Amino acid sequence: MNRTEALQEMLEMLDRTGGVLTAGEIHPDVPTIHDVGNRDGQRLKSTVPVEHKGFGLFMGMTPNGEKFSFDGGGAMYRSEEPYPEGISFTALRCSFEAAKSMGYNREKARTAIEGLLVGGK
Repeated sequence: MNRTEALQEMLEMLDRTGGVLTAGEIHPDVPTIHDVGNRDGQRLKSTVPVEHKGFGLFMGMTPNGEKFSFDGGGAMYRSEEPYPEGISFTALRCSFEAAKSMGYNREKARTAIEGLLVGGK
């Protein structure tokens, strides 16, 4: 998939999962997989350390008590363009409510991705 298709898929992920995460920052309002954890200063809060379960699968627990997971590394979706134009992304697999309890702001993420889709920054 190209960058435009990747951004469209990210918007679709927002409609069916807890959220979308990227490998590296594409916009300040779109969290990365590195923003998730239980250490001070992390944007998206887990009540336990995020654990790598193997084959790119990471799992944790949201503040409302729901388990969440996401993919990292080679298990992530990616666009075909090389860095820095390329995007690697994954679904934050949990309910909308659980993602909100972690601090995920769906509206800001959606607005940012839509802006990137039309060529904004």
